[in-house]
Amino acid sequence: MQRERAVIGAGLRATALTLALAAAAGAADVSRRLDDYVLFASDGLRTRGLRVVAGDLGVDAGVFDTRATVDAPASTIGADVVRLASTSTCGALFATGIDRLLPGCPLAGLFPGPVVGDLRSACGLPSGLPACASGGGVAVGPGETRALSPGTYGALDVRSGGHVVLSAGRYVFCRVRTGRQARIEADDASEILVTGDLAIGPGGSLTTTAREAASGPVVIVDGDRVSVSRGTTATARLCAPDALLIAGDETSLVGRFAARTIRTGRATVTGLARGSVTTTTSTRPVPTTSSTSSTSLPIPTTSSTSSTTSSSSTLPPTTSTTSTSTSAPPTTTVPTTTSTVGTLPPTTTSTTATTTTSTSTTRPAAVCGNNAVEPGETCDDGNRVDGDSCPSTCRIETCTAVPATARVFTVNFTRPAGADVAGITVLVDYPEGKVSIPGSGGEATVKSSITNLPAGALGTPNDLDYAVREVVASFSPIPEGRLFTLTLQDCQGVTPPAASEFSCRVEDAADQLGLPVDGVTCTVQAG
Repeated sequence: MQRERAVIGAGLRATALTLALAAAAGAADVSRRLDDYVLFASDGLRTRGLRVVAGDLGVDAGVFDTRATVDAPASTIGADVVRLASTSTCGALFATGIDRLLPGCPLAGLFPGPVVGDLRSACGLPSGLPACASGGGVAVGPGETRALSPGTYGALDVRSGGHVVLSAGRYVFCRVRTGRQARIEADDASEILVTGDLAIGPGGSLTTTAREAASGPVVIVDGDRVSVSRGTTATARLCAPDALLIAGDETSLVGRFAARTIRTGRATVTGLARGSVTTTTSTRPVPTTSSTSSTSLPIPTTSSTSSTTSSSSTLPPTTSTTSTSTSAPPTTTVPTTTSTVGTLPPTTTSTTATTTTSTSTTRPAAVCGNNAVEPGETCDDGNRVDGDSCPSTCRIETCTAVPATARVFTVNFTRPAGADVAGITVLVDYPEGKVSIPGSGGEATVKSSITNLPAGALGTPNDLDYAVREVVASFSPIPEGRLFTLTLQDCQGVTPPAASEFSCRVEDAADQLGLPVDGVTCTVQAG
């Protein structure tokens, strides 16, 4: 997200005074209920123009960015960084950084995100979807109408002008693709699970069979991309936690649409009535496929067989021993030994055979920043920068916190001589494998971990589980020196960290007029 900030420019700041007034006013917080949003993105939302009839707009940990007008007079907009055209309207705006004050979109407070957190869990699929039938595809020809019963299928392809009707129940598809002006009509009580991608062709539709106002079917997409082409109408409760959702110009989206990243053309969106539906389900079978897979080698096994046979003939007893040892790759050894001994004349024959086969497999090294979580990574949001939902290393270390401990550090800041600072945003990166802040985002436990703010100043934290962002705003200049105290819990079984293992970066600083102040720095010290 730091890269996004740089693109938006140094002017991307709300005035410290306005932020302070908004926070002091105690305005209603942004919703933490996914169904209250008509569009919700984990990482970023960009649009060429939106008309919002109902529903909120939100980005959990990223940027809401547009140069076009967003007409949302009854909606709340929430994101860490927001850039809107000056003609935009909204009911309330929650943001940490904005590029201008908007007469039609009043700043109501600082964004306390993440507000939803793990989108996969919020959508009801923490472990993936059931397997589709790879060989059971359905093709609907041009102008053909086909009714499908609930069940597990392969790919669903609906050619131009085709029409598919889905009744109440669960459907599993490998992917769904429709042609121009093709239609999918689904019962409001249907659930469409797509293990791959979803694409609706130009002028097509994904709608409900209900005659009166309805929320649409549940659509869960576990692929990388959802495409809603120009002129399409879609009514659904759609969730694609790992996908890029693209909606073209003149699209109409009704319901709730959540994805990792959202890009729209000039579109009209209408959200669900508040409190009307619940989108998560607890009846899903144990999934058989997942976007992440691992292969385990078999456990090594060893077997040995020995036999002895005695005879009363002229030859002495014959003893035969066979030993076989087999272990998991990369090495397999099979020795065989046979001995036979006679009386007249003495004869001995010995044969030994050894076969060794070695096989080694080298997995490609994980590539941080390619938007795919690979071995050794715990996250990958498509970039290698700190300050968003995933650190620049693509790995967040685990920590079992020791609740009774309290490790205290002080964050200080310095400013250029003669400069006043009335608002400042700092990002403190802490060694998350050694210390931990209870909770995440802007939860009460996070807020209680940050104390000793300057007199008269207001603070808003956002804990990312590897770094904490703190926005401090005041009516008057903030004295140089201590900005706040940060109290963390020790992690079990590790040596507590030194202050040198922390880093601090000033992301934004402004004076009382909201003008940027450059050259402001911050440091972390123990105690």
